[in-house]
Amino acid sequence: MLMGFAAVSGAGMVLFYLVAYVIGNMGAFLVVEAVAQAEGSVHLNALKGLAQRAPLLALAMLLFLLSLGGIPFVAGFWAKLYVFWAAAQVGLYWLVALGAVLTVVALFYYLMIARRMYIEAPAREGGIGIAPPLALSILLCALGVVALGVYPKPLVAAALRVASALF
Repeated sequence: MLMGFAAVSGAGMVLFYLVAYVIGNMGAFLVVEAVAQAEGSVHLNALKGLAQRAPLLALAMLLFLLSLGGIPFVAGFWAKLYVFWAAAQVGLYWLVALGAVLTVVALFYYLMIARRMYIEAPAREGGIGIAPPLALSILLCALGVVALGVYPKPLVAAALRVASALF
């Protein structure tokens, strides 16, 4: 996000990045909350085998992790791409390269969580019950991450308009 500020002209992209990041992070933390309510733990081991116990919850978490990692066709991809692009347009190539390297490092950690959910055996058997308001919140975040990944143009245009009015 600071890359967009460093690129002064990237303020609109920072706003888009902020929205994508908040939706992805909020969704991930809501999934952790759902698992914590069911398991009584917020430790990473509580996510073991989540795909076998609650496949839709695991899919939502995977979408959030991919978005935070900047993988294509989820909101985080466009957010990172636009911020990197803004930095590159003002000649901050070293900063873009550093951002790309740090994105790969972060993706490694996000995929370790995905491995825990999809490959490791569950610590306990049985499904995970989720309160309807929490399920709705997770669903809205997942839809937001996917919608902004497939069609980011309206929010990008709005962010650019807001940024141009403020700056």
